[in-house]
Amino acid sequence: MDLALIVILTLTTWPLVYVIPFEAGRISLGLLLVLFFPGYVITAAAYPTRRNLNGPERIALSVGLSIALIPLLGIGIHFSPWKIHLTPIMVALSSFTLVMSGFAWVKRRRTPPDDRYAIAWEPRKLWPNWAGRRLDVVVISFAGLLVLLLVGLTVSKIQMDPHQSVETDFYLLGTDGRLEDYPAILQVAGI
Repeated sequence: MDLALIVILTLTTWPLVYVIPFEAGRISLGLLLVLFFPGYVITAAAYPTRRNLNGPERIALSVGLSIALIPLLGIGIHFSPWKIHLTPIMVALSSFTLVMSGFAWVKRRRTPPDDRYAIAWEPRKLWPNWAGRRLDVVVISFAGLLVLLLVGLTVSKIQMDPHQSVETDFYLLGTDGRLEDYPAILQVAGI
């Protein structure tokens, strides 16, 4: 179910980026496509059984692997004939996610059904033994809010007007307004 959802959301990102001008959908699915989906499908392919990793460990590993993978894909795109633009990035991320989802699905199908990883949609199964551990809940909630704040600040920085310049330039021009034939000796009037 989780791999099918990732495939559907990956394919949904394409019309949101190119056809429908829905900015919030573009940003949210774009961030998932960049920061979560590639790492999750790698994690699902590497650890198809439920005994290897629990839910929070899978999420943390997915984010870390995605952050490590994106520069490698960027380097590959940079040295390709297409260079770094929106379409090559979308093609690389989507095709990587879809291909690795296929590998993860095959590895899960080869795992015995009782041992396959499946998302438990009940909170007590996702995070067992947390009743009474209030400090852990507070720390993890604070960390989650901090991550949301950082994502929000990043999105707001990305959406700032790129034409708003805060830099100044200083240079000397010659008498005809070009960067040549400017006077080499300065004469101060009045001294």
